[in-house]
Amino acid sequence: MGLVSFFLASSDPLLDLFSVPSEETSRTKCPESNIKCADTVSKFDSTRATLCHGITGHGRHQRKETHMLDTLLDLLKYIVGALLAVGVIALYMRRYIRRERTWPVAAESLRMQYTRFDDTPLDAFAGFKTFDASGRRSLANVVTGTHSNARVWLADYRYSDDMAGSSEYCGFTVCMLQRERLKMPHFRLQSRSKPRWSMTQMPILSRPEDDPEVPLDGEFARMFMLQTRLADNLRPFIGPEFRERIAEIWKPHIEIEGLGDRLVVTRRSWIEPADLRQLLDQAISILDELSRAKWA
Repeated sequence: MGLVSFFLASSDPLLDLFSVPSEETSRTKCPESNIKCADTVSKFDSTRATLCHGITGHGRHQRKETHMLDTLLDLLKYIVGALLAVGVIALYMRRYIRRERTWPVAAESLRMQYTRFDDTPLDAFAGFKTFDASGRRSLANVVTGTHSNARVWLADYRYSDDMAGSSEYCGFTVCMLQRERLKMPHFRLQSRSKPRWSMTQMPILSRPEDDPEVPLDGEFARMFMLQTRLADNLRPFIGPEFRERIAEIWKPHIEIEGLGDRLVVTRRSWIEPADLRQLLDQAISILDELSRAKWA
């Protein structure tokens, strides 16, 4: 009985040790501790607010830096693109100026005359499909003379692919030949490959194609296309010797057109003045083959 009384009497202090005091009790019993706790909570809230503000501000600053970096990269792309465009134009202009200046030198080396512009030969070759265009046409850098008993014109043929065009920005270098007592039927022989370097676009023709394509045979048919209305008269022209000769010189592209005593040979691309002699020699060799043929 005495032990139970002792235990009951001492149970309140023990329970007080393990019980959680209420807010009112804590404030009453420990006023100083409550003040310290409040200060701690206040400091914690202040620190958390500061951290949140810092994180938010850092995020905004980072997004701003990213946006600025993207803007700088875009600007750099435009600058690089503009520099590349200027570089390409500069290279083209340099090549164009150098090429224009070397034409008179090439003419002198061929012992021929040079004229900056001369459209007169276009009248003599008026019936040729090579020069057929509804837009404006002209001949520039015209080299005239004689070679192997033939009259020679080497020139840059320029034309507009627009009927209303006021400038000729398409074209290619041509070799025009004329040899007396030669009477060829009209024909066009052209390789099926594309020109290597050219400002060529198909012009708007002033008249439609009037010569049908003539079937060829063998490997020659795979490489070339022949158009004429007088296929039987062209049999001597497309003999084995001529085919062998054309196979040696046609790459990368060649077009040959003949009518009467005149012949046009072109690569349908701009030829460097230093290579004019090669183009002339090849055209003369073709003309020699045609001159040996017996035309009906």
